[in-house]
Amino acid sequence: MNSIIINEFSKLVTFIQYQINELEKDTSKDNAKNIVSYNFRLRQIKNILLILKKYNEEITIDNINELAQVNGIGKGTIERVKEILVNKKLSELDDFNKIYNNSKFKNENKIIDELSEIVGVGPVKAKEFFKNGIKSVHDLKTKIDKGTLEVNDKIILGLKYHDVYKINIPRKEIDKIYKLLEKVVSSVNKKYKLDDDNKYIFEICGSYRREKPFSNDIDILLSKLGDTNTDLAQEENNLKMFVNTLKSNIRSNNNKPLLLDDITDKNIETKYMGFGKYKDEPIRRIDIRYVNFNHFYYALLYFTGSSDLNKKMRELAKTKGLKLSEYGLVDSKNKNYNVKSERDIFKKLGLEYLPPILR
Repeated sequence: MNSIIINEFSKLVTFIQYQINELEKDTSKDNAKNIVSYNFRLRQIKNILLILKKYNEEITIDNINELAQVNGIGKGTIERVKEILVNKKLSELDDFNKIYNNSKFKNENKIIDELSEIVGVGPVKAKEFFKNGIKSVHDLKTKIDKGTLEVNDKIILGLKYHDVYKINIPRKEIDKIYKLLEKVVSSVNKKYKLDDDNKYIFEICGSYRREKPFSNDIDILLSKLGDTNTDLAQEENNLKMFVNTLKSNIRSNNNKPLLLDDITDKNIETKYMGFGKYKDEPIRRIDIRYVNFNHFYYALLYFTGSSDLNKKMRELAKTKGLKLSEYGLVDSKNKNYNVKSERDIFKKLGLEYLPPILR
């Protein structure tokens, strides 16, 4: 569905990345500001491409106004989509098409994209590998195994799970993990004799909380009722305790750990990143954050998203002389507003509450 539109926007992403690469090659000029500007544009177009890929209706000239109502879709995008629907292409890509259709260019970009998919390897590192003669994931593994290339532990771990790590996690699978976490959190609360005033709580954020059918990873937010301690060491202890619990054998996970391997190092502080596996399902990426309870609802709002809503709410806060982040809502005197729910944050900003499914 919408394949021509998606293909042209995919090509536009490649075009902007090509422009950035050319700017980086030109050492005779100070292109820092231009590179920042192009990178910002690249992020915008990537976000739009993601929206278009997830759009569930066939886009036509007759219904294009419906697309205009989607968060993250602006006038510029609508004009581009109209042009594609009428002309089957974007005229701004005419010159680039000669380069794009070159087999050497296509092959180079395919290799860089493939290397970028490894957890721990971004586009910059992938380009560096390519310049050093690495033409595939297999090449990278071979050079590391032979000791001719040194990489960090994150890349080694990313390679370990590269062939088995899957994205697009079905909602039903995360539902089961949610129930498992409920049992784990409940058992921890019983173990430490914690009641409704000081018990541990959690939520799974991101696309899952917005009730999307699929998620790329599992984002868990953890806190403790009544915990207003800003001592980083204590927060780290709380997170470590839960991580260690999820690394132990869990009865409701076929007596196996939920967490398999760490991306973060042993000093995890307030955020853990790793790989996990529920029963016989594929290996998944799992992130766990711990925040003290003063920050919980702000963090819940932020990590639920969408990024477009977060941006708009931060901009609105600025117009009121406030600063909104995952840590709180503060005024010019650095006073933080304590809230008891996400609804309170919307109210403080003069907004009607939006349930997660509408964000």
